[in-house]
Amino acid sequence: MELHHNSINRLGVLVIAPEAPRGNGIVGDAQPSVSDSEYVDYAELLSACNYTFDICAPKDIAPDLFGDSESVKYSSIVLGVPLSELSERAVSLIQQISLEVGVSLIAAYDHPDDRSAAWFGIERFTGKKMLWPLKANIMRWPNGDAPACVADYGPHSGLPGIRLRGFRKLSWKQTFTKARSLIRSLQLPYMTAARATDTEVLSTTMRGEVLAWSYQFGNATNYYFALHGDLFLDKYNEMHRLVRSALDANSGHGMVCADVDSTMVLRLDDPGASKAEYVEGGCLLTETEWNELGTVLEEVHAPLSVMYTPGWVDDGDHKSGNVFIDGEMLSARTPGALYDSARVKYVFFDSTKPPHDHVSEFRGLETLVNKRLVDIHSHGLTHLNPDHNAWAVAPDKRAAAPWYTEFYDSKNDKPVSTDDQARAMEQSKNKIQELFGAPAEVLTPSGHKHNSECDVLAHAAGYDLFSVDYTGIMKRGSLIRNWKIPALMLYFKEPTASIEKAGYPVIGVIHDYEIKLNLGRLRSIIDKWKAAGVKRYISLNSLAASLCSQIDAYYSVRESKIEVRIILPATTSHRHRTPRAAHVSLRIVLPRRCSYAKEAIDIAGGVLVCLIDSGPNAISMSIRPTDAESIDILIPVRRSQSGDGGDSFDSQGSNALLINQRMGK
Repeated sequence: MELHHNSINRLGVLVIAPEAPRGNGIVGDAQPSVSDSEYVDYAELLSACNYTFDICAPKDIAPDLFGDSESVKYSSIVLGVPLSELSERAVSLIQQISLEVGVSLIAAYDHPDDRSAAWFGIERFTGKKMLWPLKANIMRWPNGDAPACVADYGPHSGLPGIRLRGFRKLSWKQTFTKARSLIRSLQLPYMTAARATDTEVLSTTMRGEVLAWSYQFGNATNYYFALHGDLFLDKYNEMHRLVRSALDANSGHGMVCADVDSTMVLRLDDPGASKAEYVEGGCLLTETEWNELGTVLEEVHAPLSVMYTPGWVDDGDHKSGNVFIDGEMLSARTPGALYDSARVKYVFFDSTKPPHDHVSEFRGLETLVNKRLVDIHSHGLTHLNPDHNAWAVAPDKRAAAPWYTEFYDSKNDKPVSTDDQARAMEQSKNKIQELFGAPAEVLTPSGHKHNSECDVLAHAAGYDLFSVDYTGIMKRGSLIRNWKIPALMLYFKEPTASIEKAGYPVIGVIHDYEIKLNLGRLRSIIDKWKAAGVKRYISLNSLAASLCSQIDAYYSVRESKIEVRIILPATTSHRHRTPRAAHVSLRIVLPRRCSYAKEAIDIAGGVLVCLIDSGPNAISMSIRPTDAESIDILIPVRRSQSGDGGDSFDSQGSNALLINQRMGK
């Protein structure tokens, strides 16, 4: 069975890793580490833009992994292990799928061995050096989609924002981990090599030694990065864009991924939480103040995602104030009793403190939700230690912040039981759905405190994203703990251009108490991040829809068309119940030497909001889902007959690779 010009190419990526993801499809660590595995860096890079990708271990490499007589399953293969660890059989299969079918290969550092060096135009390795100065000159992009630049590997390039108050707010453990990571990152080795004369240089050191190049290997364009594979993607710089450009260009097949490059989500935490009444200095926004905030959001063209706490806990203390439920004062108070936040008003006996009216707070939020300026997600159920009775009688409940974390017992420095965590997640999700008529798609544990089970439990409870110091992306039964999409406390950080240089989304966190008296400062912070490279602000709804949808894209050579199916997350597929509609943002790289006509694009299950040319051979589109559970896109393309004559894509079909026979199936 042969692959001719009628072959279908799935626009996906295969990552070959030391081992397949562990139980429940988990990739990455839930706590910060000095360094992670090379394949985890690639998984973060891919999932942060929602490339379609699979991870396999060397032992799982087999002929049917790469496709069948009708289709080729991957446009690129990332070799995240030394090829010396692969069997002769596996090396032979990869060589054939690259040489004859045109599947692009990407490798770094010392991974190519004697059997595979020729795939990348490497004649021999000549040594190792340390990168100094800590910069890389990028002069050519495989997809031709950016100007020349210098990627900085200095200390600040590892930081998406500069902490205004140093490490003072971090624990000693966090400080030690961050300090070790920064010191380690100052040492970046790279390989030197003698290479074929027809390699195309992509990047060099500042002294001119080559760090990255592409090489035409039969029908494939392969890419080699000489920098240490476990380190060169640990910083926020343009090298991430260079890897993505290689994935987009591949061997000319085209590519489809999410377009969330340099976007920011504004995330506001704590509305609804009873800690506003019990912690000194606590406050909330009234209906009027929410309306004023809405005006600012409209002026700066930024939606706001609110992490809401729907459960309010009474401490039973008659000496501090009175509690009103639905306008009626409670005469009998029960320590630890739970009420709906949206029904509570708390009046302090201290006349210098204004009443805390959560009913007004809810009305203000509801108005902005209906105006499509705000979407609502979960900050847990109570923002409080699950032992409500112990908290209610504790003498330090108003002074000790550790009482106010729900998914980790910070007061006693121990995990919260899985049953208590799961119960709070489910009750919060159900209550938010009831109050606002829309599902909460994202969970943020209070204080970003959690154990290694919390994101897994959130996934099981139906949340699509887990937003803490990292972003947990739930999709296709797997969980990627993505530290390349951080959540930054905007009132504690000065922006850097690092996020824009690397091209990742970022989540900017604010609190109601930070903006209550000074909306002008919030406007200033938004403007600062725009000046630092944030291109647009999006909601958590849109981020979840863009990153957690399953994107399946195919290019049919014979029929000259790209077909894309986007299967929406379970919660997103009920968008008709959501006042603020999510947008799915896509970047579509056309096959080499192909063009398209906007009027010929057909979309089912969604409404095209905007479409722009985003590069020499790419388009970006934003689509608002309708009531369907998936979006189908058809893009007819027209092939040009002009070119450089070395177009590997044209020759692919005529080679007629017999996958079943010649690859020994």
